[in-house]
Amino acid sequence: MAFFDKLQDVAKTVGDTASDTVESAKLKTKMNGEKREISELLEKIGQVIFDQAEAGNPPEDEGLRSMIYQIKEHQKTIADLEQQVADLKND
Repeated sequence: MAFFDKLQDVAKTVGDTASDTVESAKLKTKMNGEKREISELLEKIGQVIFDQAEAGNPPEDEGLRSMIYQIKEHQKTIADLEQQVADLKND
């Protein structure tokens, strides 16, 4: 009987560990979902600030103005690269 008791204890321990692992995975999935929501909201905040700047109402904060300038520079680079691709297609 001692063998079966030991086997039963091992099975219970394995089951508890598996249950904890599943619960941990569920919690991590929820955390990642919350982090994704935060990232989406931060992106929306940034878009609002950028759109306001484009409409002639730039933010007072120099750091934000600098980031808006950087975005515009990246947009210019993308436009230049798109033109280069179009030129290659036309050759």
